[in-house]
Amino acid sequence: MNAETFNARYPVGTPVFAYPGARPEDIPSARRIVTRTRTEAQSVGLDRDGVVWVEDHGAYISLTHVDPVSEDVWQAAKEAEALAAAEAEAQKPKDTLPAWLYQRFNRVAPAWTSLSDADRSFWEHEAAAVCRAVARDGFREPVTDLAEAVCEWGAFPVPAGPHVTVEETAVGTRLKFTPAEAGEPQ
Repeated sequence: MNAETFNARYPVGTPVFAYPGARPEDIPSARRIVTRTRTEAQSVGLDRDGVVWVEDHGAYISLTHVDPVSEDVWQAAKEAEALAAAEAEAQKPKDTLPAWLYQRFNRVAPAWTSLSDADRSFWEHEAAAVCRAVARDGFREPVTDLAEAVCEWGAFPVPAGPHVTVEETAVGTRLKFTPAEAGEPQ
């Protein structure tokens, strides 16, 4: 059908199934767009059949790749498309901050879905710490001098003596407490 015939039959806004690139009978994996025409059909260059621009697509589509449909068929296709998209979204694993942190720092570890509740809880705690840091506009410097360690609710209780060491890990600053030997002052 040429552009003049298409325009005589179908006004702008006509519901259509459009196949950019190829039709499914030519290439089974061809994409279908459930859309509406947004311009009149036009003759462009060597395409004697004409082309039309449709909503939700940036380029024109040959009229041989556009199938006008009734409003009922179009509406049913839109609803089926929305349902399929919702089902596909529900099947996708949730990309949460705890899962991202876990995967970022444990590239060779088992999948997030196979973690125990305790392990997930740890990464959820770490994610909450990241969110708090972002909310206060940045991360604090790592603690290197225990005498100056401060937390949000006041001075950090630093035990005296040689039994406390500071260790920097991939997860953050860790205080290591070594029990005193029998008879050693604490």
